[in-house]
Parts: sequence; structure tokens; C-alpha cells
Amino acid sequence: MKYFFLSADYDRLIVKRQELASNYQQIKSELAEDSSQSSETWHDNYIFEQAMRDLDLYGKRLAEIDKMIRQAEIIFPANGNDSVAIGNGVELADDQGLKMVFKIGSYNSGGWLETEGNRIAVVAYNSPLGQKLLHRQVGEELELLSSGNIKKYRIGMID
Repeated sequence: MKYFFLSADYDRLIVKRQELASNYQQIKSELAEDSSQSSETWHDNYIFEQAMRDLDLYGKRLAEIDKMIRQAEIIFPANGNDSVAIGNGVELADDQGLKMVFKIGSYNSGGWLETEGNRIAVVAYNSPLGQKLLHRQVGEELELLSSGNIKKYRIGMID
């Protein structure tokens, strides 16, 4: 499976991996120090047990990120696309003229992007909404669940 990333998101993934690796190594060294207490009392040591759980959690997360890095593909967004692609902004309009703008982001990305005083929702390409928007063209209609109701939207612009 390929994981698609915009360049800046890939760079953040690398930094996140470095932070996790540093935390993982720190916990390992703390555990080495804590293991010097007697074998009869280690199971009563909450700090030791929590450190073991943290070590396991960090190890699993590092393995996930390493897999993403090995299978990553950097995407460079192209302007002037005829259809929605990773890195594009897309405007949706409902039948009452309400407009929403989304940016299709990298694998498991999300949040808000501030540009020119506007907040734009970043939606991961692999999210349900991202999947509904990918490869759509200007003028196409789609149905989305909004506030418990199915509403129709039209693709108004792709940038």
C-alpha cells in the first residue's frame, strides 16, 4: 500500500518519528535504571509498569511510521487540474448558496489551514470525505451526510 504525502506533511512525519524514537530511547534507558530493584518488587512498581506500557506503545507507533516512510510517495500538487487531487483546494456549494472550501491533504492529515485570513478545513485523502471528493470535476454533484441529513453539493471550483 502506498501512502501519499505532500512534501511538508512528509517532513512533519520525519520529525514526529525522530521525537518518538527519542522518547522510546529515553524510556528504555529509564527502564534499565529501574530494573536494578529486586525482582520481588518490580510488579508493585507502577512507574515501571507504566514505562513498559509506554515502551510498547512507542514501539508500535514507530513501526507504523516506519512502514509509512518505506511506502511513502511524495505528491506535488498541480494547479489547473480538471479533477480533485491531493493538494488541491475544492469548493462545495449547496442548493442554498452556502459554500465550503476543503483542501485534500496527505495520508491521515487533518485540521485547519489559515490562508489570507480564511480558515480552510484540511481533509485527508483517505478519509470518507476525501474519498468522496477525489477525482470529482467542477460541476459534478455529490451527496453528503450533514447534520443527520443527506444534502446535495456541487463542485464549484478546484485550485
